[in-house]
Amino acid sequence: MWGLLENAPSPKKVIINRNVCQEFFMINKDTLESLRAKIISMDISDNPMFQSSRCVKKISKKKIFSYKPAINILRYMKEINRPVSQFELANLFGIIIPEYTNENDIYKNAISIGKQLPNSLNEHQKWFFEYMNWKTADGKLYRYGSSQAPTFKFKTFLLFMKDLNLIQQTDKNIFILTKYSIDLLNEDIPAEVVELERYIKIAENESADKELADLILYNIKPSLLQYAAQNENFIKAMNRRSLTHPLINKKGKKVRNRLIAELAKIKANYTCQISKKPTFKDEKGNNYVESHHILEFIGEDGPDIIENILVISPFYHSLIHHACKEDLKDLYMTIRANNIINLNTFKNMIDEYNCLNLSHIFKLYEKGLITKLEYTELCDYLKNN
Repeated sequence: MWGLLENAPSPKKVIINRNVCQEFFMINKDTLESLRAKIISMDISDNPMFQSSRCVKKISKKKIFSYKPAINILRYMKEINRPVSQFELANLFGIIIPEYTNENDIYKNAISIGKQLPNSLNEHQKWFFEYMNWKTADGKLYRYGSSQAPTFKFKTFLLFMKDLNLIQQTDKNIFILTKYSIDLLNEDIPAEVVELERYIKIAENESADKELADLILYNIKPSLLQYAAQNENFIKAMNRRSLTHPLINKKGKKVRNRLIAELAKIKANYTCQISKKPTFKDEKGNNYVESHHILEFIGEDGPDIIENILVISPFYHSLIHHACKEDLKDLYMTIRANNIINLNTFKNMIDEYNCLNLSHIFKLYEKGLITKLEYTELCDYLKNN
């Protein structure tokens, strides 16, 4: 459920996600709130445990829709405005039926049934079985087998929510909202933003454990990356962290930040910024594109930030690295003519991150990405800022 194990390409096999395991080993009491952020935004659409469930596979011949159990449980408890039973949470939020087509279907159905449930929480199962008409021919209600009941299967999830201070257990099978959750819901902050803000704090905290911070940032789920790429505060925080805490491999060499590259691709909608045309689908179903540093990461000590990355097709990436000078010059002229890169691109790098020097500016001029007049203007801009 936490992503320590992931589905392997081979059927009925799993592989260890070593990055996630390492993050969990390093988490201490001060960083437990990152787990709370994870469970709030836990999504069945990209969760290895939910994806391996027979239930999900059976009802979804196509890709399962996005559904976050934890945040929907919190929203439900706020709207119902009473203590809730483990039985109702397990049955209304722990089961996905074929009729559901989106997250809102699950929530609306839960509210509809929840408002009809009796005040006595101990009567919930009896009422629900009557409501579902789960009876034998002579009118007797069916019973769950102890290990088959949703309350048995979903209990672990609810206990995690309790331990992470999202819900409070007042009796054996009764839960209420915690003050933390009430405050969170009253702010009306989307669950995705909650997790992003947590990551922003980690990225901006100079005293944070660098290795743990990098692991947490790397382990963001794909469903959250879509939100991350649209969150300018997150983008700036990631860029600053990349500059102040560059990734170093075991040989002591600086390496590219994969998350920065992925965010750049998402911002470009996995589309080549030069051709504006699709290439081919990769294993994840995305249009395959590659990231290229405008100022080369290794040879020119270019900054590893999103603003310094071009998202391009393999063809154009090969052209940049292997074409003759004439063809490369023509390509850079096309990039400038289509306003993919302009003078403000580099002024913004200076303003926001102070990550360009005179050597960088000369490289841009050598490549033909800025004119001689712009070269002088950008040098003066650097000196004055």
